[in-house]
Amino acid sequence: MEFGVVLQTNPPAKRVIETMQRAEEMGFGYGWTWDSHVLWQEPFVIYSQILAATSELTVGPMVTNPGTRDWSVLASLFATLNDMYGNRTVCGIGRGDSARRVIGQSPMSLATLSAAMTVIKGLAEGREVGNHVADLVARYGTHGPVPRALTDYIKGREGYDYAHHGKADNPSVDFVPDEIVDRFCLVGPAAAHVDRLRELAGAGADQFALYLMHDQEDATLAAYGDQIIPALA
Repeated sequence: MEFGVVLQTNPPAKRVIETMQRAEEMGFGYGWTWDSHVLWQEPFVIYSQILAATSELTVGPMVTNPGTRDWSVLASLFATLNDMYGNRTVCGIGRGDSARRVIGQSPMSLATLSAAMTVIKGLAEGREVGNHVADLVARYGTHGPVPRALTDYIKGREGYDYAHHGKADNPSVDFVPDEIVDRFCLVGPAAAHVDRLRELAGAGADQFALYLMHDQEDATLAAYGDQIIPALA
């Protein structure tokens, strides 16, 4: 299984770069950041420094979106970074949640997301591309097979304050039940993480991204580097 670390680009940027360096030394293969330009610093500027400070780490957003980012600019960004540092970037992309909502805009449609993915990939690889492809929508529809557990709990998010989004002391998370935490999060000592990751690997998961945005960032990163990644190597 591959491992990635996910950081918010909180200032100072130097710490983000240093943490990514340590992550690579500890066996992480991917360095991800959020991409909400109002809430955090500009990630694509920092990617260049991360790539220069590491040798093999693959970096990218988790996730960017086709609403606040122009598609052709995104393609150019990734093509330029790959030209400078080798093919060490990946474009995680979604409809846009915090990046869009915090500026009063709704997430993009699945049809727009699908078209953007095709255009960005094609331009970054030097191909001429069209401006409308809806293969994802054709395959999954606009209301994909979302588990009932998710649709039920997300109803309680009304009035969610994005000013606290992604922060350890977020006061707006009471709507998340313990059952959702148990289902979608890894909790407990290192041994419990190893057991759960082995279970996920058996189910077909091939990468786990560690979100470092709480009150024990350094200790958690060290635990993965010292105990968890070696156990799953």
